[in-house]
Amino acid sequence: MIIDDTLVLLDGKVTDTGKVVTLKGMKIPGKLNPIPLTLKITEAIAGVTDDTVDIKLQQSDDGTTFEDVPNGVISIPKADAGKVGRVLSAKYLPRDVTKQYIKAVVTATGATAGGLFMALTREDDEPMEAGLYIDKGRVEG
Repeated sequence: MIIDDTLVLLDGKVTDTGKVVTLKGMKIPGKLNPIPLTLKITEAIAGVTDDTVDIKLQQSDDGTTFEDVPNGVISIPKADAGKVGRVLSAKYLPRDVTKQYIKAVVTATGATAGGLFMALTREDDEPMEAGLYIDKGRVEG
């Protein structure tokens, strides 16, 4: 997978503030062909008191005043929050993204530890499964 650093929304602790990503080259980003979005747990999320960890996408015309993206909340069930490396269900930028700037806001009430990675990517990110890893011409797994 090729990752452009300017398209990384989250990369760190669940308590960190995500970065603002500019989509200025796209008139209405969500209405284009599907734009792949990857979301992974990089460190087990611990101490969460709610049933889910929520990641809300927000958008802006000018990069300063943000509003929620309709249908732009991704919820991680508490049971899955401790699974490091898990690729989460969000696969594409929501079609309701219509503005030039986006950011992700994480709500992890009570979280004492945990990390997330979220970025727009060039291709889909599918988890590795048995038979998908090739090492020196030999299929592993």
